[in-house]
Amino acid sequence: MMISDQTSGQMNHSLYLHIPFCSKRCSYCDFNTYAGITSLLPVYIDALCQEIVKVTSCTSRKYPVHTIFLGGGTPSLLSPEQCTTIISTIDRCFTLQNDHEYTLEANPDSLTLDKLMEYHRLGINRLSIGMQSALPHELALLGRLHNHHATQRSVDSARQAGFTNLNLDLIFNLPGQTLKDWQKSLDAALSLQPTHLSLYALSLEEGTLLHRQVEDGEFATPEDDTAAAMIDMAAQMLSTNGFIHYEVSNWAKADEQTDYTCRHNLQYWLNQPYFGFGAGAHGLVEETRTINEPLPARYIRRCHETEALSFPAGPACTENHVRDHLSQIEEHMILGLRLLQRGVNRDEFTRRFGNDWDAYYGDIIRQLLVKQQLIWDESSRSLRLPPKLFFVANQVLVQFLFDRD
Repeated sequence: MMISDQTSGQMNHSLYLHIPFCSKRCSYCDFNTYAGITSLLPVYIDALCQEIVKVTSCTSRKYPVHTIFLGGGTPSLLSPEQCTTIISTIDRCFTLQNDHEYTLEANPDSLTLDKLMEYHRLGINRLSIGMQSALPHELALLGRLHNHHATQRSVDSARQAGFTNLNLDLIFNLPGQTLKDWQKSLDAALSLQPTHLSLYALSLEEGTLLHRQVEDGEFATPEDDTAAAMIDMAAQMLSTNGFIHYEVSNWAKADEQTDYTCRHNLQYWLNQPYFGFGAGAHGLVEETRTINEPLPARYIRRCHETEALSFPAGPACTENHVRDHLSQIEEHMILGLRLLQRGVNRDEFTRRFGNDWDAYYGDIIRQLLVKQQLIWDESSRSLRLPPKLFFVANQVLVQFLFDRD
């Protein structure tokens, strides 16, 4: 699970590629996704490859890559031929490590056995399926197009196609959801024998259909106490079934022989570099943050008509800035503390930033330790979040933001 410290020239990088197309927009979704414009997919894939080529042509280095993540949206709308085009472009422009992790996000309604077999043949070796719930009324509430039978079928087909690294996404704390409902979805997910589970508390985001429905009184507002009970239930059930709770929202099967923690997401949490390609994608390379144009049509036009800016900002980049020293420190602490088993190592902090964390956070850390909102592990010389605070982790983490006024 550990990614070692390396110089920027040797450090493994990750690639995130955003596929913003969906067959239908879910009622809770506030991501950069669009329904009803899948006709743009062919020209979008061409633009995506143009962006990759233009960005990497600005540097003489061929960056080593150990994880690729096709996220969305619904990347499983891509045909195998479109995936081949993307993979070929990546292979020309980057140095892929032999054991690289290649994840594709998928919805059950867009998967077939033939497509999965082609995906696996192309080198995609990790599948993340948006199950979300096993209950029909909850799937309808979320605006999902599939039923649980489709999830079961897609998991069976994935295994038949050769996939052994399989994640399922679930959402909890839905309006009206009971602990018994949540247990049914957890039982159903565990019966499918995934190697990884991502469990997300519903966030009612302004502008989404579900937010409006709750505001209008169509559905009850989810209760924090219920959510805390749900996460406790999940932690117990998953631990009993051999899962390790390694990040606030993520559980994985891991032992001496196999480790199914998501290496791509670890790249983010360990504050390591990643390229972001596609509409609205974010990247962090050479301590420079990049943000792309979010609208697909504008993104496509920019990729074809504009040259790359100064590396790593590409033709579709609308914002880029060098991450300052304090931002690096903030993110190192906040992201690192989300890793529940590992936490933040004191000696590693000092090596990376040239000072002990007391120089920045001495009083804050001492106060959090007294309040038992942080744990100090002397054997590993690391700070960690206590299990009782996993669900409200953000209340602790925000205290590591610097006051810049």
